[in-house]
Amino acid sequence: MKETELYKELARLTKEKEKWKESVPYLSSLLSHESLKIRTKALWLLGEIGLAHPASVKDEVSLLASFFDSDRVLLRERAINAFGRIGRGSFPSIEAYWRELFRFAFDEAAGVRLGFIWASENIATDNPDTYREYMPVFEKLLYDEDDRVRMEAPEIFRVLGSSDLDQSSPFIAGLTGKLFADFVYPLIHEGHFKNRLLQKRFEKRKAEDDSYNRAFMRIIRNDDEDMRFLSKKSLYNQFVSDLVTPLDDDIDNGFTRIHIFYALKMGEKYRGRYLKHFRDPIIYEHDLRHEELLAVYPEQWCQLIREVCL
Repeated sequence: MKETELYKELARLTKEKEKWKESVPYLSSLLSHESLKIRTKALWLLGEIGLAHPASVKDEVSLLASFFDSDRVLLRERAINAFGRIGRGSFPSIEAYWRELFRFAFDEAAGVRLGFIWASENIATDNPDTYREYMPVFEKLLYDEDDRVRMEAPEIFRVLGSSDLDQSSPFIAGLTGKLFADFVYPLIHEGHFKNRLLQKRFEKRKAEDDSYNRAFMRIIRNDDEDMRFLSKKSLYNQFVSDLVTPLDDDIDNGFTRIHIFYALKMGEKYRGRYLKHFRDPIIYEHDLRHEELLAVYPEQWCQLIREVCL
């Protein structure tokens, strides 16, 4: 089959998700195809299948890892991306190779360094604790010579800092808190990020036709509210204290009930956290994203608060 026809076949397979699991052996065979275009497409597809069906690709992980040493930049990049997707679906599937990914933070190719960040964001989404001690690596990437890498590097801090009831060591909390304060303080006091790339991304998010993004952009920066009373030290303290304040398990003082608004789209692991830290909490489930009820539907949030309290 000619390259063009084969690529079209893979494009169709991308949409036919019901065939993904049974297609894994076939896709693996294409990793030795003479066409770079076909090999990169097969790597990408195996990554997506690994996210949806981690068990179906577990026997292919070592084959995918063999592309880490490829002299073709695009193959290294696609292999790293695939590991990120598979690792998000099942971290144990790629754990044996996980530390090896960090050498790509300093790869000579910017696309590979960018792929490393994307892969890390994917894996850290459901496995944030694995990255806590590696923040200095991402701090260096904030000053990368490539614009795309510098723009993407801060996203790992968003991923790691967005989880409810996260705990962290004082060192990591202090490092991420300093970065947070350095980035956010100019926005609050001057109306824009000092980092040109962050400002560009901020403006893009503000312009997106997404009520969730718009709501949070208004919270971050609202011209009608003067937030300049907030000092950089205050921003730092708020961020750090949230990570280092200890939280006991099975909290129950005998007369207070804990009510939790649970955004289901955050993931099932958060239910486990709530049940771990609080005894018999009353959980209100909403098919929403993190803080979406408050940010996008404040009237419903207020009504629910009234129902809980009265």
